[in-house]
Amino acid sequence: MKIRLFGLFFGLCLTTACGGGVHSHGAPDAGVSQIPGSTMCVGGVSTYTRDQLATIAMPGACASIANLDTVCTVNVSGSASTCGKNCFLNNGTATNEELETCTTDCVIADIEPEPSRPCIDCYAKSVECARQHCLSPCLFGFTPACYDCREQNGCLADFLTCAGIPSSPRPIEDAGVDSGP
Repeated sequence: MKIRLFGLFFGLCLTTACGGGVHSHGAPDAGVSQIPGSTMCVGGVSTYTRDQLATIAMPGACASIANLDTVCTVNVSGSASTCGKNCFLNNGTATNEELETCTTDCVIADIEPEPSRPCIDCYAKSVECARQHCLSPCLFGFTPACYDCREQNGCLADFLTCAGIPSSPRPIEDAGVDSGP
């Protein structure tokens, strides 16, 4: 039961489609997008096409062409969520900083191609923020109450500032979605 509850909690942290270990097909060129503009993104940015994501991106660790291609085609948020859960469950006495580092290192090992380390760090910080501030409202998934808690505690704003891209939108009431930024 404990593992399931923490699994649900970390499932909310960053995903719109839970699960890690999602791999892409080859590394994009750093200067030119390899993704057709009308392609719908996956994970925490699944409500955007690649062109829309590029249009709304602000300066931040995930806003380069290569990082946008990766976060659009690889479920970075799902990997960060799964890694955050595993790091927390396997390192119960770790500090918040150690948990963030564990999550970042796990994502680097889990996905290919990987976005830049600063971009991954933004995802890891978002997972940690949700764990620290919103455990209770987020315990059973990415609900409106969970989203609101993360918004009120600065988790969403901090992710946008860090990454330069938005997190998942607020879920519909009673949708029962197990996902998050």
